[in-house]
Amino acid sequence: MKVYVVTAHNVYQGNQHSYVVGVYDNFEDTKKSIDIEEMNRGGKYECRINDFTLNTIPEELNSD
Repeated sequence: MKVYVVTAHNVYQGNQHSYVVGVYDNFEDTKKSIDIEEMNRGGKYECRINDFTLNTIPEELNSD
């Protein structure tokens, strides 16, 4: 199952504050959450989406 993790990042240079907005399994809900969060934060934060597949182990590192 794929999930989408939305994080908000402060747009002001030098400020590295960020936080998780939510985790969703529906991409349309993901986009709605971004619209709402960015509007509520008055343009001070921009949101990014990362997608992950649940219950999968990352690939093994290649030591070559």
